[in-house]
Amino acid sequence: MNQILLAVIATALLILLLKWWLDHRIKQYLQQQLPQQWRDISQARGGVVAAIHLSLREGSLSQRHDPVLARYQQQTKWLKVAAVTLLVATLLLGFYLQ
Repeated sequence: MNQILLAVIATALLILLLKWWLDHRIKQYLQQQLPQQWRDISQARGGVVAAIHLSLREGSLSQRHDPVLARYQQQTKWLKVAAVTLLVATLLLGFYLQ
């Protein structure tokens, strides 16, 4: 049981670390490659990462013409899927072990 709990915690920390790294890399990319959009995004009130996601969703950052933005969006989608899967697996395992 303790080993399973440690594995779940380690996996969750790995997902958080990967998400932080992706966000850090996209911030660097926007600062260097798209300074005008970065200026607009960095002044957003809700946070930079939320503004990036909103800009991608609204289309002001075009992921169709920029493979780095498309890859970022795809990778964050898979990290969300991994986090939800981990949550569901943990809940099912908790009910199974009771």
